[in-house]
Amino acid sequence: MTEFRRENTATLLPSGHVLFTGGDGPLASAEIFDPALSSFSPTASMHDARAAQTATLLNDGSVLIVGGANFYPLNTAELYYESGYVDTTPPTITVPGDITTVASDTSGAVVFYNA
Repeated sequence: MTEFRRENTATLLPSGHVLFTGGDGPLASAEIFDPALSSFSPTASMHDARAAQTATLLNDGSVLIVGGANFYPLNTAELYYESGYVDTTPPTITVPGDITTVASDTSGAVVFYNA
């Protein structure tokens, strides 16, 4: 890794690469692991630094990054595209912070679960 991370996410992308986002600090940075080359490279940073967030692969190959904390619970979401584009316009989450699970079903519907 190019940066020390804990409380981060790791999401397997359709290309076989792995997206690592955020982490304790908190961090806004993200990086891609290429298993064929066994190497990490930086990619577009998230708008919000966050730790303990969720990251869910969606049907279109984008990754929905939700919640977590930045010294306080976050009620924001971001979409990461493998091209390196980060979209910060997904809707605000109505329950801040402690979202423990986000899932996408085969229809593309997204469900948030707060324990």
